[in-house]
Amino acid sequence: MVPSSVSLIIPAYNCGEIIADTIIKANGYLERFDVAELIVVNDGSDDDTLERITSVSKFTPHLKLINHSRNLGKGAAVRSGVLSAQGDLILFIDADLSTPISQLDRIIEVLRRGYDVAVGSRSGGKVKYRTFKRFVLHHLFSLLTRSLFGWRIRDTQCGCKGFRRDVAKRLFSDLKVNGFCFDVQIVKMALRMGYKVAEVPIRWEEKGETSMRLIRDGMRMLIDLLRIRLDD
Repeated sequence: MVPSSVSLIIPAYNCGEIIADTIIKANGYLERFDVAELIVVNDGSDDDTLERITSVSKFTPHLKLINHSRNLGKGAAVRSGVLSAQGDLILFIDADLSTPISQLDRIIEVLRRGYDVAVGSRSGGKVKYRTFKRFVLHHLFSLLTRSLFGWRIRDTQCGCKGFRRDVAKRLFSDLKVNGFCFDVQIVKMALRMGYKVAEVPIRWEEKGETSMRLIRDGMRMLIDLLRIRLDD
């Protein structure tokens, strides 16, 4: 038995080359549910992402578009999607589908078992890196977050997570971080509020270039991590 109502959110920024294919795959995945919605949030892209989303909308009956007039950050994009979502379960996944869409089954199964938050994780899963830089960044960030926060969760940054609706609404209503570190704040709040959080090993394969820039975004992430750590 599957949940009767699911919302899937895809944050999109400058991914015009891939977004139509991603939407078609996501729409196909959602066909199995009684009630479903696909929420794509265009986060102020300056390529043809918005036009590609619009062009494929007639083939994707589950699609709902949210458009940010300027780039606000991944956290802000996911928050916009969550706050507009109506599903019993609210999921999000990265637009490049580095986590295959089928892995959402694992997230849903964990939520069905009674967990409030399911955190897709490359740690313990089947992972394929294309670049040594991405491998190093992942493991350094994991070490840093575990050292700062003292938790056992090894991978907060994989773009595949799920929530019960009431939990998602509460967490994202209080989200303050708009950038890449929003996942860390969400996990911290969930644990502090006493929600049941599961780390779920998934398949993941690095796809193309990350939109994160090492020096610029790395410094912002470090500052955000310290702010999240000190915000009690």
